[in-house]
Amino acid sequence: MHERTLALAEKIKSRNLHHKVEGIKAINDAKYIESKLTTFFNIQIFSKVYIGSDRQEFVMTMDSGSSKLWVEDEKCDECRNPVKFHPGQSTTYKKLGRNMLTYGKGAITGNDARDQVCLKPDGDNCMENFKFMTVDHQ
Repeated sequence: MHERTLALAEKIKSRNLHHKVEGIKAINDAKYIESKLTTFFNIQIFSKVYIGSDRQEFVMTMDSGSSKLWVEDEKCDECRNPVKFHPGQSTTYKKLGRNMLTYGKGAITGNDARDQVCLKPDGDNCMENFKFMTVDHQ
């Protein structure tokens, strides 16, 4: 697995996208991050992420066609996912303003925000002040 990851990193570097993986030089490199990924019939890839100072857990679909991270807000009554983000529980949450994202069959609206997003619940592998969206209407 590690050899495949390093081979992919080299392939990405060769396509002038090195800024995303330039820290990966060796398996024991401190900048190397490994996260457990799960597949659904090899169609969708999932992983857990932890948002906010209180590490609220979400199972995210890793969508290669989108660069946007969004979660459903506690105020979204029509959202089908029972797991919601509670901004008031995170001491590092910053609301930025309203936004709308449109997709082929619909749209979502909510607040752009910044907060801590982690790949592990222990507080390691976190991105501080990461921009994402809390959805309150879909």
